Parts: sequence; C-alpha cells; structure tokens
Amino acid sequence: MSPKTLSVVIPVYNIADHVDHLKAELSKLPPADAQIIIVDDGSTDGTVEALAHFHREFGDFTLIESPTNAGAGVARNVGFPRATGKYTLFFDGDDDLHVDAILSTIAVLDRSNADVSINTYDFFREGNSVNTGMNSVDRVLWDRFFDDFNSDPFVLMQAKDLLRFTNYPWNKIVRTEHYQNLGLTPFFGETKVNNDILGHWNILLNARSLVLVEKNIVTHHVSGARNHISRVFGKGRLELFSALDALHRLLKRDPRVLSVYAATYWSLVRTLVVWAQPKMREDLLEEFRFRRRELVSQVSLGELSQIEKTGDTGTLRWIVGTIG
Repeated sequence: MSPKTLSVVIPVYNIADHVDHLKAELSKLPPADAQIIIVDDGSTDGTVEALAHFHREFGDFTLIESPTNAGAGVARNVGFPRATGKYTLFFDGDDDLHVDAILSTIAVLDRSNADVSINTYDFFREGNSVNTGMNSVDRVLWDRFFDDFNSDPFVLMQAKDLLRFTNYPWNKIVRTEHYQNLGLTPFFGETKVNNDILGHWNILLNARSLVLVEKNIVTHHVSGARNHISRVFGKGRLELFSALDALHRLLKRDPRVLSVYAATYWSLVRTLVVWAQPKMREDLLEEFRFRRRELVSQVSLGELSQIEKTGDTGTLRWIVGTIG
C-alpha cells in the first residue's frame, strides 16, 4: 500500500454514543490518502464493538486496544509510532474535522518544509449550543505573531511566547517522520489530565521550523458533563503538578534549553496553578498547596535570574510568595 499523506491518530474512551459522529467526520477525508489509527483507552461501554465495522468503511484502518484506561496522552503515544502518513493530525473522537482547511494546511507545510503547523481553532461548548473562537490570550499571541510571519516558516527562538499558546494537540499537523525519528519518550505526558502540556512543548521545541496557518482544522467539543476531563477538579486534577514536573525534568536535561525557556516555563506554571486553585474541592486544597510548594521549590537561582531578565516581576513575586 502506498504511503498516505495524512495519518489521523485518535484516542477514544467510552465514546460508543459518538461512534456514528466519528465515522461521519472521518468519511470526509480522501479515502485513498488517509490512514486512520484509533487507540481505545480501556473503554467499558462497548466502544470497541461499535468500532468493529470501521475496517469495512476505511481502507487503511488500525484499531489498537489498551487493556486499561491510562489517559489520552498514553493512547497517543501508543498510536503515533504506527503512523505512516507524511503528516499526522491528533484528533478527538467527538470533534469536527474541516477537510478543506486540513488540505490547505498540508499545502502550506509542503511549500514551507516546516515540521509543524499551528492553526487557529474554535469550540462548541455546553451541549453544542455555543460556538466560541480562540481564548483571549491565544488571540493576542496569534495576532502578534501572525502579523510577523503570516504563513512563512520561522524558528521557535523568534517566537518563544508561542509555548504559552494553549497546549491543544488537535490544532497542529506534524511532519510524521521527523518526530518519529526523534524517539521522544514520552511524546505526550502520561498523566490523565494535562497530558497535552508535554506534547505541546515537545512538538514546538523540536521543530526545525514552524508555520502559522489561519484556518480551523478542527472544531473541539467541550461537554457540559461534570465528568468531562476538562471539568475534573477532584483528586485527579492534582496530576497537574506531575505534568508540570515532567516538563521541568525535560527542560533540565539540556542546560542550554533550560536557560532559554525557564522564564516561559515558570510563567506557564503560575498561570495554570492560579487557574486551577479556586476550582479545587475544599477538602483537597491543603494537598494542592503542598504540591504547589513542592513543585515551585525546585526553581534554581539560574532560573530565577532568567525570569528577572525578562522583567516578569509578577511570576517572581508569585514564586517567592509560594516558597515562603
């Protein structure tokens, strides 16, 4: 079978009710030029059985069954090595694909030879009743850098603040062979929540060049259900600190990388921790504060110096106040 242009890696967990939607979205892709890889993350609701007929619907289809529910990041790490397409899109099973935008983005990647595109995005929230565009922080970053680069390739050192762009996996298309050859282990994080943080940084830090494409390749659906992963603020949300610690350990492997991106990292830590704390259950706040101090206490004098050089006095004060 000849290589495909696009591989689509899809982690799924208990989406039996959404299988028809997923089939309809994937059917939009050119059948002769797309590879579909679905990784079932230990579903218990009949998802695997509901997906069985996909082998007949899609010519290049792989279903991987994981025995336990380990999270979407682990599922992506399992699926990505099986990708054979020139490019890979990480997709969620209940979202919407925009094929014309995907094909346009691939054309930009071909023309620019960039390793990854970063695309604009939008959401359907609360039972699909409200459509929203990018959040305000991302919109400011986008306008700033798109004005500079348009759809021309650039290197991350020219736009370090793009690491602050929200760490979604589905608003990017990556050059498959480049990232597979890097052997990043893990590629995405291994926590159930916030596993996309490591994936986002791995993708951007390891791109030889990047390109911005002002087209929505995916519309993301945010469920109003209390158990949706983005709304979990019980004990599971404490994995935020494990995810941030994993990223810190990655940066510390290379002192040069840490010296360049320490200030951006600690700004991210402050943003996410301050965002999560007021949403936590009251009975978990003591443990939350302990984990926060445990993480922040790892900051080095060199990292504090880098933050000071950027003029980010807010993050400096927050770190000092957290350590006490």
